[in-house]
Amino acid sequence: MINKKKLSILIFSNQDNQIMNLQKFHLEKLDHKVNLYQFRGHRNFKKYIEILMKIRNLDSTDYDIIHAFFGSSGFIANFQRNIPVITTFMGSDLLGEYKINGKYDYLFSLITFITSFFAQILSKKLISISKKLSKRIYYNNKHKLIKLGVDSEHFQPIEMYEARKKLNWDDSILYVLFPAMKKRIIKRYDIAKEIIDKISIKHKSIKLISLDEPNMYPNIPLIMNACNAMIFVSIHEGSPCVVKEAMACNLPIFSFDIGDVNEYAGHLKPGHVAKNNNKIELYEKLLLHLSSDPNKRSNGRTKIEKLSWDIYAIEVEKIYFETLGIDTNA
Repeated sequence: MINKKKLSILIFSNQDNQIMNLQKFHLEKLDHKVNLYQFRGHRNFKKYIEILMKIRNLDSTDYDIIHAFFGSSGFIANFQRNIPVITTFMGSDLLGEYKINGKYDYLFSLITFITSFFAQILSKKLISISKKLSKRIYYNNKHKLIKLGVDSEHFQPIEMYEARKKLNWDDSILYVLFPAMKKRIIKRYDIAKEIIDKISIKHKSIKLISLDEPNMYPNIPLIMNACNAMIFVSIHEGSPCVVKEAMACNLPIFSFDIGDVNEYAGHLKPGHVAKNNNKIELYEKLLLHLSSDPNKRSNGRTKIEKLSWDIYAIEVEKIYFETLGIDTNA
């Protein structure tokens, strides 16, 4: 039995995601040594082979544990058998892949499902980030649901007037946030634009804001506080952090019922979650908000108070200790 309580951890992912950076930060606050290895390998088999060869050369002196994010990363991480692997499933690894044109990709979804299945077989422990994803985990005996935290220090409410002044935005315009890049087809900018264009018939001064510039994370709280509402219409999601981040800023959210959005934002006031991709319903509710009291903020922050990254890190740490047979009471 390992008797130390401070671990050397590799966070490993085939996607570059702020979630992993936040986890690294909060695990380091618990005095663990954490390395972060992220690579862009989507649809690039050569890249996967290169990474796989590096992984195979790892041994137990390199790390105590590997925490892989996404099923395909968990599959690759298990090509070495010297270091135990924890795999966190995030969404597309259990829900499927989409092509750049927005159509379901049956071939890559099949590959993703197969690699994710083997990641479930080979990994010591499995984590999912939402109840819906939990239902797609086959090996419940080694699975745990751990909900992601919210960086509520970074995402805080500020006065709309102040936020717009810092961004040099026109205070007479209604701004609606589309919290993604336009080109990310899975996020469906076309549907958001269709709804906003329809609203613009009644409200001429309305603008849809998307997040197309690089390295926008530091300014997103300012943008959220400057907007009148957020529209969220993705094809599918696991547990979208951006929804909880918007709630931390008290931004009204108008969304389709995707991922676990309804669990968190279903009772926001103002705000609305429309069932079955109902564009008319979403249009009507967003129009009502923008027509009645467009500057009114939501009650979102009070609903995500318990979603702390510190709490999340402690829950993940417990999984590490359990996997390694570490008695934390010793």
